[in-house]
Amino acid sequence: MSVLAITEQRDGKFRKVTYEVLSEGRRMADSLGTELQAPQASFTVGGVSPLFTAIFGALVLLAIAAIVIGFVFYFRQKVGRSKLRTS
Repeated sequence: MSVLAITEQRDGKFRKVTYEVLSEGRRMADSLGTELQAPQASFTVGGVSPLFTAIFGALVLLAIAAIVIGFVFYFRQKVGRSKLRTS
C-alpha cells in the first residue's frame, strides 16, 4: 500500500498547493511506513475546447473519488469498524 498525492502544473510550473499536498503526503507515508506516489496532472487549455477540458477534469475528479472510496472500504475491512470509532 502507498500514499497517493495528486500534483498539478500549469504553464510548466507546479502550483503552490502541489507542494502542500506533497508535504502532507510525505508525512502520512512516513507515519504509515510506506512510499509516496505522486503522478503529475498537467492542464493546458491551449487549442482545446473548454467543454472537453471540463469533462476531462470531472472524470479525473471521479477517478480520484473512486480511489479514495476504495481506500476507505479497504481500511475499514482491514482495521475493523470498532477501531475507527473514538467515542
